Amino acid sequence: MSKEAIVERIIADAQAEAAAALADAEARAEAILEEAKRSSAEFAAAEKKRAATAAAETVARSRTVAELDAGKIMLGAKSSLIDEVFASALKKAGELDAATCKKIVLGMLNFAKDGDEITVSARESKIVTKKLVDEVAKKKGIKLTLAGIGDFDGGLIIAKDGEEKNFTYKVEFELLRDELEAAVAKKLFG
Repeated sequence: MSKEAIVERIIADAQAEAAAALADAEARAEAILEEAKRSSAEFAAAEKKRAATAAAETVARSRTVAELDAGKIMLGAKSSLIDEVFASALKKAGELDAATCKKIVLGMLNFAKDGDEITVSARESKIVTKKLVDEVAKKKGIKLTLAGIGDFDGGLIIAKDGEEKNFTYKVEFELLRDELEAAVAKKLFG
């Protein structure tokens, strides 16, 4: 074989190898590209699903927070209404007629014990007189003293040796509220 033929053969073999290497590289590049497309599509689908789940969770959390806030607002409104109911009842207690007021005061005076001092509100001072206190004391067989008028609105305080039994309307209604609040709420709100 001639030198030229050998060189042509080497060139032809080199071109064939280069073409084969190029074809193999193109095939591998195509496979890598297909894998990248598949991987990218899977990633995009997973991210889309994750974003949808995150959005749904965010909406659910927002709804829960909104429901809690609405519940707090409703509870506050209900509590305010119950406050108004008890305040109105306390106000009406202060507007009772003398006969009804006397019945209430006599009920309070039943808790008096020997030696107690009675302090009465200015409102009840025309009802709880020394004469009435003496009558209650005589009926119970004890000694009671009308101490005077206290700085409170409605009711009376029975005291002895620094201990008080507070029968002011304010305290009585606070105790009633503790006892009746649930029933009042049920009646108002069902």
